[in-house]
Amino acid sequence: MTMSRKLLVIAASFTLSLWSVAVGESTAVLLEKGIYAEETLGDLDQAIQIYGRIAAKTKAERPIAAQAQFRQARCLLQKGDQTRAAEGFRAVISQYADQQDLVAEAEKLLGASARPARTRRPWWTRSPRRSTMPCPPL
Repeated sequence: MTMSRKLLVIAASFTLSLWSVAVGESTAVLLEKGIYAEETLGDLDQAIQIYGRIAAKTKAERPIAAQAQFRQARCLLQKGDQTRAAEGFRAVISQYADQQDLVAEAEKLLGASARPARTRRPWWTRSPRRSTMPCPPL
């Protein structure tokens, strides 16, 4: 797919998502569009934006709002924004305690994002391995 075609697809999906909010499309359809943007298009920015709109406007449909909040935090974590991701996971845990599966997953990911990444020492600072085999005589 050429670059201009990719941009056209992204622009079209963005326009559709804005239109769907203006028309008052159901939150379930918006959630599907967010999932499509995240998983199929790989456009985390658009997915974060869609999930944020769903979480902000949905109070009656708690399962959808909880899933949108969780997915938004997960996208932020994939982008490397650990601070905002942790805030999102904490929001899932505190605001949607009735959604036990998502809360458990959010707690798991919150613990993983809170831990610092393991770093290995560079190879040149590690001690060399010594061979136990004797060298043959010359």
